[in-house]
Amino acid sequence: MVGTYWKRWVGLVIFAVVLVAAFVRLGDWQLDRREVKRERNATIVAQQQAPVATFGEAFGDPITAEDQYRRVKVQGTFDPDHQLQVRYRTNEGTSGYEVVVPLRTASGEWLLVDRGFAPRPENGPLPDAESLTAPPTGVVTVEGYVMASETGPQTATTPEAGSTRLINTAAIGEWSGLPLVDGYLSATAMDPAQDGGLVPVALPELSEGPHMSYAVQWFSFAVIGIVGTFILIGKDTREIIAGRRRRGRPLPADTDSPESADSTHR
Repeated sequence: MVGTYWKRWVGLVIFAVVLVAAFVRLGDWQLDRREVKRERNATIVAQQQAPVATFGEAFGDPITAEDQYRRVKVQGTFDPDHQLQVRYRTNEGTSGYEVVVPLRTASGEWLLVDRGFAPRPENGPLPDAESLTAPPTGVVTVEGYVMASETGPQTATTPEAGSTRLINTAAIGEWSGLPLVDGYLSATAMDPAQDGGLVPVALPELSEGPHMSYAVQWFSFAVIGIVGTFILIGKDTREIIAGRRRRGRPLPADTDSPESADSTHR
């Protein structure tokens, strides 16, 4: 009978180890996500407090995560022939689309500019790319912040029929034939002002999210798994002891007792 319980206990312990390891891993994952958000928030605060950069200062090298959200002011002329609609976007909880367009800077280089966000129409599909409002003409001063190119599958980064799903400057540069610099500028203001009802894409919310509470939950599940395993093994042990007593068999700890010795001599 004890052998049967041993098999059960071994299986139970193996299952508990696997389950607890999974819960701990999920808790660590949530803590890692929290740390990523904390680092991003620190970057946003530092870059927004830094002086406004020029085009050369902000876009001289490949854009990394640490370069994002840096404030920039650029002058140049838009190229409306290569304007794109960016589908499936959200801005402060609202679904809609964004509009990107290349800008030829005063120094002769090409920079992709996100003109802003427009909400999805309440009734009906998104407007056609051809019907989007053209950017301002002539020399324009654009203020905004730096963003890194978005990455994803080729079907999401390659423009088609005047639209794309992700803002990837390499793919848009190949599509347009323009030597776009790495990264893009998310516009917050233009002079002269643009038409079309576009609003600036808001910065991410400076919060750590619910990741700490989720991590605590996963670690709690791990503790529950450990405690539950001991409880089940303890329950089985008590059943074994109770069964031995019902059958009148001596327990392992009782074999050396005086009563057992007397009965042996008799």
